[in-house]
Amino acid sequence: MTVTEHIITIGVIALGTMLTRFLPFIVFPADKPTPKFITYLGKYLPPAIFGFLVIYCLKDVYLEKANAAFHCGWYCNLYAACSACVLKLICKKSDRKIGRIFII
Repeated sequence: MTVTEHIITIGVIALGTMLTRFLPFIVFPADKPTPKFITYLGKYLPPAIFGFLVIYCLKDVYLEKANAAFHCGWYCNLYAACSACVLKLICKKSDRKIGRIFII
């Protein structure tokens, strides 16, 4: 790529990033109420995605084939999944400072 193509590519990427950042504020201004569907998505989509990620992370775990090659067996995977769920519940009850670091 030439220098001009690099500059154009960077400009298009910057414009696309700015568009995705500013578009929600343009579509949903502060002086108007948020639509009920968007509020519904904001309430139920994060826990659904978190549950999906936990299931996705555990999809290749076979409890009957756990052995010394894993150094701790299947219970390490179970402990990690439970720890993630407990951390999510704690962050939901607090002001989400921990959640911003680890989960969100």
